[in-house]
Amino acid sequence: SPCLTGRRADVPIYSLPQSIAQMLVGMKFHAGMLGCGIRKPVPQIEDLLTPSKRHVFVACVHTENPDNIGAIVRIANGFGATAVLLGPRCSDPFSRRAIRGSMGNALQIPILELGDKLKPTLEWLRSEHQAELFATVLDDRAEVLRETSTDRNCVLVFGNESIGLPPEWIDVCDRRLTIPMQNGTDSLNVSVACGIFLHHFTSASQAFGR
Repeated sequence: SPCLTGRRADVPIYSLPQSIAQMLVGMKFHAGMLGCGIRKPVPQIEDLLTPSKRHVFVACVHTENPDNIGAIVRIANGFGATAVLLGPRCSDPFSRRAIRGSMGNALQIPILELGDKLKPTLEWLRSEHQAELFATVLDDRAEVLRETSTDRNCVLVFGNESIGLPPEWIDVCDRRLTIPMQNGTDSLNVSVACGIFLHHFTSASQAFGR
């Protein structure tokens, strides 16, 4: 077939009926092509911390919806975050739904699935790399995002879709940030909120040093 011209000899290609492809995908719709591969080794966070630039990390805790994880990964890569750090009870960022939601960005940005190691990693970033840890919360007493600034490395910590960031994780952070809501709206989807926070911290006034 002409579509196979120039393909790598070590990458096998199989043709199969749509009914079997749908069984493999687990849903009735598929785009006509499926792929599988071996996951890359997880990078060490130390290797990501280039001294000459300011780093912004996205950290998730108990973020269970794969569509949200995929969208967060896509947004983080789009705004130039250094990496996505996943803590306890987070959805697999390389699941079918998350990969689709990330539009392939999960294959571009470093993703560290840290589980219970997330908390000591955040504390290490603070002590060894002067990172500020920001808890994203729904709290009238928190700092308003548009009035917040920092020139340090920072980590934006997001929580669960239903209950937000658990108190024990808020206590780990240095500062609490909120996006003010109007007209009776009480909150935003976690991935939408992630985009707003990242836009603020990576805007021209707080640009990355690169």
